[in-house]
Order: sequence, then structure tokens, then C-alpha cells
Amino acid sequence: MEKFDGLRVILAARKRAEDARVLGTQLGAKFLLTCSVAGSAEAATVLTQLLDGEDGRLLWSDRVEVEPSEDQALAVETWTVRAAALVGDYAGLIARQLQVAGDVTTGGQRARVALYRYVTVGSEEALAAARAELSAVVADRPHDPELNAMFAFAVGSELVYRDDLDARTDSVLVETHAARALTADPRSAVAHLALSFLAIRRRDWETCAREARTAAELSPDHPSLLFSAGGALMNAGDWALGARLTRRSFDLNPFHPTYQHANLAFECLLKGDLAGALGEASIVDEGGRVWGPFCRAVALCGLGHPEQSRAEFREALRIEPGLSTEPERLFDGINLTADQLNTLLDLMAPLLADGGGDG
Repeated sequence: MEKFDGLRVILAARKRAEDARVLGTQLGAKFLLTCSVAGSAEAATVLTQLLDGEDGRLLWSDRVEVEPSEDQALAVETWTVRAAALVGDYAGLIARQLQVAGDVTTGGQRARVALYRYVTVGSEEALAAARAELSAVVADRPHDPELNAMFAFAVGSELVYRDDLDARTDSVLVETHAARALTADPRSAVAHLALSFLAIRRRDWETCAREARTAAELSPDHPSLLFSAGGALMNAGDWALGARLTRRSFDLNPFHPTYQHANLAFECLLKGDLAGALGEASIVDEGGRVWGPFCRAVALCGLGHPEQSRAEFREALRIEPGLSTEPERLFDGINLTADQLNTLLDLMAPLLADGGGDG
């Protein structure tokens, strides 16, 4: 890099992504070039980013997918855990724990990798696997605060996304294990997030927002915790702070699952920014979830693109058939004011009048 005219390399160092802004200020660097790695046994992704040295803004990025050869595959999981420290996510938890003597048991490591995979992928299958692994290991190590917090987080996440679970039993699990974690470590942001997820299931929006804000305050530069806290806050109705934290989390770690962009699209819809809503919703690529096609349909309709709008709305109806007859039920799990709900229903009205996208 020093061969480029006018470019001077001040420092090459191994740093976490969230150190970039501080590092740039300390060194007086105009730009920071970072390289991060994420992956699984099937593939790895190398992300290169150019950041503004003064304010940490993302100026340019590039990502390359790498498939490990067969003889490398077995080592990739361990390598991923180490590389996680550069990516963000729950890496801080994983990397620290793997450095503690006696804490590299197969079960403990496997459980942490399983939760890391869920946070990276965001699928229900990955979440179920993480819960199973953590349930087994926390039974053997009931006093480990981080494992208790992670288990509470996994169960709380399932309570948010799955209506078919035994809410009473799982609610007790979240409360019990989060309490164990917080008794040993009152600054456990993961445990506070677990309680915020439980509050979403209970529609206790005040508690949800309080716990999510606490988690964000405890870990203001942790990408995954900000990602989760931002989503919980938007669910609770604090759209401004929730969106700000979520965007910050994507700045720190663009590898996050794309479904959170649907929440950002919602925030844009509520403030009348249809172009912004379409931009955010266009990033959502989570198959089988209604929010991406729904937000794209509503935004496209408002922007005057009826054909594309109807196509997206048909996809939303395929996923959520009741949307055409009881549209307000789609928003049951979100704390909306009467005015906000009416705004969304008004935006949907042309599509519903069009026969649910069949016209």
C-alpha cells in the first residue's frame, strides 16, 4: 500500500471492528482499511471495508466467498470462532471463553459456536440447534453466567418468533436463567436482551424497551447486541432509537442477517419515506418471511409502480394468506399507535382494493 503516491501506512494492527473510530482518532488516520472473516464448515466470507478515519463512516466495501477444501473443513469451525473476534457478533463471548483454562470443553465450545451461527444466519433451524446445544451444556454447568445468559437469549428468541411453543414453560426458563446470569454478572447485556424478548411475547412494551436500552448502554459498540437491542426497541415502539442502533450495528458488521432491514423499512414507512422504505426492503432476502415482500409492495404502490407492487403483494399473501381479510393482525406483535396503524392500513388500501394483488 505504501507504493501508492501520497499514501502513508501509519499502523497495521489486529483490532476489533468497533475500535476503528477510536483508532482513527488516536492515530490521526484519514482512512482505515479493515478485513474481517466469517464462516462455517461449508464456506467462509472475507469482508474488506474502507472507513473514514474521523467518524467511522463506511466508504467502500467488498466481500469474497471462499469455499474451504475438504481437508480444511474440520478446522474451519475452530478458525471461525477465533475469527469471530474480528467480525463482531458474539465473538467477544466466544473468544474470551475459549481463552479461559478448562473452558474449551467440546460441549461448551459447540454451544457457543451454535449460538454464533444463529446470530450470523438468523434462521429458525439455527436457533433450534443453538437452543438444544445450550440446554445440554447449561444443565452440566448451571452456574456459568454467560452460558445461562446465552440460553435465556436463545429461548427468548424462540418465544418471539414461534407461537407454537409452551409460552408458560419457556417464560420461566428465560426468567430463571437470565436471573442466574444477572446475579453473577449484573452487566450481562445478553441476559437483559433475553428479558426484552420475553417482554415482546408478553406485549409488555415498557419492560421490553427498558431492557433493550440497558443492553445497548452496557455494550454500545458490540454489533450483535446493538442489532438485537435495536430490533427489540422498534418492536416496543421506540423507532428512532431502535433504527439508530440497528444502523450502527450494520455499520460495524454488515454480515448481520438481512431481516432487520424490514424493521428499518417500517420505520421509513411510518415517517412517509417511501423511497427509503423500498431501499431498505430491497435488501431483505429472507425467504418465507412476509415482511420483505410486504414492505416492498407497499412502497412500490405508493411510488407508482403497480405491476411490481402487485407481484410483491402476491408473495406476501402466499406467506400470510390472512393479510387480505384481516390486515391489522399482521402488526399484532408491534407496538403501534393508532395513528401509525392507520398510516400502514392507508398505504395498504390500494392493494386491498385491487383484490389482494390479483388485479
